Amino acid sequence: MKKLFVVLFLLCGISVCAQIRVNDREQDSSDFPLCVGGKACDIYIDSSDFEVVKKCLRSLPKMWSK
Repeated sequence: MKKLFVVLFLLCGISVCAQIRVNDREQDSSDFPLCVGGKACDIYIDSSDFEVVKKCLRSLPKMWSK
């Protein structure tokens, strides 16, 4: 039973480390704003992008118009 608890505890720890991290670093020259003055930047889809990327990007206008 103790071994099972340890294994489950370690698995939970791994999933916590896999989360996206947001930082508060200073903006540099390679960064650009996604939205300025109430207008969003243009998003371009390339034919070489993975299909899942294309689907996600195509769904953005639908989500924002609601």
